[in-house]
Amino acid sequence: MRSSRRAATLAALGLLGSGCTAPMGASSSASASIVGGTETAEFPEVAALLYDGEFQCSAVLVGMRTLVTAAHCIYGFENDLAPLSVAFGPDLSQSPPTRALASAVVEPEYATNQSRDIALLELSEDAPVPPVPWSEAALGDFGPPLALTLVGFGDPGFEDDDGPRRRRTVDVDLSELTTITLRWNHADRGTCHGDSGGAAYADLGAGSVLVGVLNKGADDCSGWGAAMRTDIFADFMAGEAAGDDDDATLDPGGDDDDAVGSTGCQCSANAGSRPSWALLSLLVATLLRRRRLRPRRGGAHAPP
Repeated sequence: MRSSRRAATLAALGLLGSGCTAPMGASSSASASIVGGTETAEFPEVAALLYDGEFQCSAVLVGMRTLVTAAHCIYGFENDLAPLSVAFGPDLSQSPPTRALASAVVEPEYATNQSRDIALLELSEDAPVPPVPWSEAALGDFGPPLALTLVGFGDPGFEDDDGPRRRRTVDVDLSELTTITLRWNHADRGTCHGDSGGAAYADLGAGSVLVGVLNKGADDCSGWGAAMRTDIFADFMAGEAAGDDDDATLDPGGDDDDAVGSTGCQCSANAGSRPSWALLSLLVATLLRRRRLRPRRGGAHAPP
């Protein structure tokens, strides 16, 4: 029975390969822990996303019930949030307070464009810490050069994932702005596996604000790293483009057409018809639920 289910799932993945595919960011992207950094009790708004109580990714509180994270951390779980929760505290071994999720929305174009790697989470109740301000100001007006502070719960080094998860921070310099990301490139410091969904802060003249959401980095946790720009995704983060629900909000009872298993897949023009999309999506979702959300190591990945 198990083997037949696995075969059916793999077959579904093969069929989906040429059409409106579910992006496998959870296994094909290097996660963007902090390498060369220090443990910190500051930045309480940077939280840990858990699956069945185990650490998977980082997230940043931007409203009393709203967090931003990387889309690949939660894609495929938008309609099955029960295993997911968010922990607030600098050290996960100290049993920090947690909150359940009420809803999750992936950036609408992520299903066909993995580079738009950002998502919003809605808590079932207010967070125990205050949110952080985020910037809508055009980063092109500020740099590079621009000093960045990165914060996350990822590995402190390549293949160093033993011990309790702790919040860490490190300072880097912005090296490049692409159309949707900000990047840095330091051989001795940066991000590692598990930092995806964490924060990139900068002082734009009125104090430190969130300017990026960590999402990618080198597989060996050295060299370049990247984050999604908050200025580019300002409408999405504000809830104005947070999905295809009628009221464009994080309504858990709404019609979330961006979730795996929906019938509203925004396929590319050459994807062709998919009369069995609902069944195939269900099989893919089943596979995703059985996998760890944290990206696997290995393989070369080009910057987004």
